[in-house]
Amino acid sequence: MRRPAARVHPALGGRRLDLGRRRHVGVRGRVPRYIVGLYHQIWQNSDASIDALPLHTEAYVHWWKEGKCHPSFGNLITRVVAETAQHAGHAEVLREDLDGQGGRDRGAFGDEAAWTAYVARIQEAADPFRTRA
Repeated sequence: MRRPAARVHPALGGRRLDLGRRRHVGVRGRVPRYIVGLYHQIWQNSDASIDALPLHTEAYVHWWKEGKCHPSFGNLITRVVAETAQHAGHAEVLREDLDGQGGRDRGAFGDEAAWTAYVARIQEAADPFRTRA
């Protein structure tokens, strides 16, 4: 699958910014600001598209294979939401590695009774889906 061409980064003297191969490129602080700026542009464009287009509108993704490059706009929104959630999960894994806390750990619930009640609610929700051997 081809990706869109890398953008020219003004802080890098007109060189292309290829985040797939380079991580800490450029003048300190400029690259993160530039990426946040791109994110804001994409956000504004996405909001305008969502306001203007019905979900069944045919889209075009030039780097997708022929026969699959014309999904519906609603399909693209669903993919973006799923991919954003996946990347947020990656960020959560990094955060957990940094602070040593795995999500909402036992200590975040207070006393033993609160933890036991929490585990019981999860178990009750999962039991109907348990496969019986």
